[in-house]
Amino acid sequence: MTRRRYTMEEKERILQEVRLVKNRRAVATKYNLAESTIRGWKKKLTQGAREDQEELNKINKSLEA
Repeated sequence: MTRRRYTMEEKERILQEVRLVKNRRAVATKYNLAESTIRGWKKKLTQGAREDQEELNKINKSLEA
């Protein structure tokens, strides 16, 4: 059996559903995923967003100077 690969859009949609339902286990069961998988996606997305924000802050500071 091969592993299902989710696109970024699908991952974001599933994470949005977790935020709406406020129950990671229910959503994980619905999509037959491990809770830790969803937690990992969230961690990676928030880390990426944090890095993007830091990059924007550096650009803004260089523009202000």
